[in-house]
Amino acid sequence: MKPIIIAVAGIVSLAGGAVAGAMLGAAGPHGADMEDAKPMVHAAPSRFDYVKFNSQFVVPLQSDRRVTALVVANLQLEVTEGASEEVLLREPRLRDLFLKILFEMAAEGAFDGDMFAPMVQKELRGRLLAAARNLLGPEVNAVLISDLLKQDR
Repeated sequence: MKPIIIAVAGIVSLAGGAVAGAMLGAAGPHGADMEDAKPMVHAAPSRFDYVKFNSQFVVPLQSDRRVTALVVANLQLEVTEGASEEVLLREPRLRDLFLKILFEMAAEGAFDGDMFAPMVQKELRGRLLAAARNLLGPEVNAVLISDLLKQDR
């Protein structure tokens, strides 16, 4: 019963974020090139700030219209020194974009097999970085995955 409650709570909160993002016009350009997602090499600044999101990202995995597992991710952004405040101000929009990407990858089956495979990780980081740069600009240097786990039912 407890996993069902957790899954339902996650789905409800994620759906609310998606609706809010849609109402605010969070839809960015589809199919961002992976070329744009390459980490930038900066001569200066040599220091970065790290911005941790206030809560985890929870993505339900479904099969036959039933939640079969949950993917839980803790993410951080590496940004140029002094850019943390801008990230925190735009966190709701950024969370919405990241959830959209995580849901898309879940629907594509990226988390069904070995979600730790190098190609899956490269795709995940690339898509998240492209979305962050689309919203915040070149101040975003990297998306860091602190934790990534899959909880089967």
